Amino acid sequence: MSSSTADIRLLVLDIDGTIAGKSNQVSDRVKQAVKAAQAQGVRVGIATGRMYKSALRFHREIGADVPIMAYQGAWIQDPTSGKMYRHSPVPVDTARALIDYFEQPHLLDRLSVHVYRDDCLYVRKIDSDTELYIGRSGIGVTPIGDL
Repeated sequence: MSSSTADIRLLVLDIDGTIAGKSNQVSDRVKQAVKAAQAQGVRVGIATGRMYKSALRFHREIGADVPIMAYQGAWIQDPTSGKMYRHSPVPVDTARALIDYFEQPHLLDRLSVHVYRDDCLYVRKIDSDTELYIGRSGIGVTPIGDL
């Protein structure tokens, strides 16, 4: 069975290491390839572990035309209509247990814990790891002390 671009109807791309490298920018070559695929009738989307807010810039930059799949697929939303197709947060009891574990005194200086709620990022304090993450993702963060 042979395959051609006419057989492909959907192209889903990751951000980090796929459409954006260390520069955190989308190259003209990637943009051209996406446009060429769309010209052949291929729909284009993004699937990422990033936050929805962080993925939105890339979605727009490549002209994606399907909902963004963020947080490893736990958040699927159409930026055009705002329609939410999936929001699967970690259950509150599980989140509390994880935070309690990672906030143990012997781990506080070894880990940078990021908590996401309603597509907002909360941290105990802004440390060097968090600053790197903020710079790369282009999102704001709220330091709240005791998570």
